This record gives sequence, C-alpha cells and structure tokens, in this order.
Amino acid sequence: MNKILITLTLLFSFNLVMAQAPEGIKFGVGIRASLPTGDFGTLYSVGIGGDLQAEYGFNEKLSGIFTTGYNSFLGKNLDFGLGSVKLPSFGYIPVLAGVRFYATEKIFVGGQAGYGIYLAEGESEGGLNYQPQIGLNLEKFQLGLNYNVTSFEGGEKFDHLGLTAVLKIGQ
Repeated sequence: MNKILITLTLLFSFNLVMAQAPEGIKFGVGIRASLPTGDFGTLYSVGIGGDLQAEYGFNEKLSGIFTTGYNSFLGKNLDFGLGSVKLPSFGYIPVLAGVRFYATEKIFVGGQAGYGIYLAEGESEGGLNYQPQIGLNLEKFQLGLNYNVTSFEGGEKFDHLGLTAVLKIGQ
C-alpha cells in the first residue's frame, strides 16, 4: 500500500507542475549533502543523495518549484558503556512544492512544503515536510542552502541542513 501511495503522490505532484506550465519549465538534477541537527543529529551523522527539480518562472522575480529525490542518512555508533550499537542507514524521499523569489538575477530565497517519506528495513513512515531555502543561481547550475524539517505524528521530527548543487538541463 505504501509503495502505491508513494508512486501516486510522485506522479500527481509532477503532473501538477507540468499542467501549470507546459512551456518554459526548466529541469535540473543535482547532488545533496545533509547534516542532521537536533535530536536527529545525535543518531545520524550525514546524508548524501540526489535531487530532481522542476522550476517554472511566473515572471522575472517569482517562480514555482517542485523537488523530489532520494537521500541516505548514515547511522552513528551508539556507545552504552557495556557495548555499542551501529544504527542502520535509512532513506529519505522528499516530495516538495513551493515558490522562489529572486532578489537579484543570481540570489533567491524560497520555501517548499510537502511530504517526507523515510524508508528503513522494509518499512516506511512519512510526515509533513517543509524547507526554507536561500541560493545562488548561475548560468549552468544552482547552489541552495536549506533547512529541512519533517514532522511526524506524536511530535517527533527529523531536521537537517542541506546543501544542494543542481545542474540545469537544457539551458
């Protein structure tokens, strides 16, 4: 059931972006490095993965953005005095949509919201995902620094700082 829900969410989200702007949409593919923060940072060391991005400029200052991808977070060794336990790695799939404001041609700020899916040992769990962002827009690529938070039922949250480098496709 979860696989069906994930697939339908991704397809529906991508079709919404395409339906809003069939012409003039720009795509990108990138790599992402993440540093877990807060309680999440006590259990996991780093995250590495890739992002897919679609962006549509409404005008020269404002654009709509859709992001998805896959990231893997590496578990830390936890020492309990009598022994240690290595936490397993797990995957994270964001499904985010939002807006960007271009303060200049090269500097943007924005925010996205959506659903974050975490996959570990054959199980998945998801929650509300949001991500404010600031970035640098260059001719062939973009660099974005963001703070990503996924909130789950019961109040638990996973948060991390992310740095993404996106190569623009078809520019």
